[in-house]
Amino acid sequence: MEVNKKLIERVKEQTCLYRITSLHGTSKTIDELLEKAASIIPTGFQYPELTVARIKLGKKTFVSGPLAKTGHKIFFDADSIASGKLKLEISLVHKNKNGPETSFLEEEHSLMRSILEHLTLAINQMGAVERLRENEQRLQTLIDSEPECVKVVSKEGLLTEMNRAGLEMIEAADEPEKAIGKKVEKLIHP
Repeated sequence: MEVNKKLIERVKEQTCLYRITSLHGTSKTIDELLEKAASIIPTGFQYPELTVARIKLGKKTFVSGPLAKTGHKIFFDADSIASGKLKLEISLVHKNKNGPETSFLEEEHSLMRSILEHLTLAINQMGAVERLRENEQRLQTLIDSEPECVKVVSKEGLLTEMNRAGLEMIEAADEPEKAIGKKVEKLIHP
């Protein structure tokens, strides 16, 4: 019977970790990722009904439920990342004195280290994608506001992109699709 109980606990831990890793592809923001992760984490513990997770990233906090001042707690944190320091706190809340004697299993410590590692990687990647998006937008704004013609031409000589000033020069500002994809030498009139 003891082996069966241990197996059930490992399945809960693995399911929790799987659900956390699945969030990366479905969460649109870091806040959404951490909010969902905080709600999932207790499901991987021996006593999910007594477990509360708190995730801190910089000045933001995401909690699965009310934290108690008493009970067992474990803390984990990641090295500094672009969005700030990531900290995880897990608390076992003792509802009453007659409840089970609870403490954290070694496997639960391992689970938290794995979750922290995954969340750190996901946050770093999501942050890098956001910074790239911001840089692309900034570059596009610079190109669009340039009063001279700025164009991108493929190695085959096809126009792939041109700012408004350039499109106005070739009289295609209102219909850029007439110029994009065409040979550049055919668009320039001598």
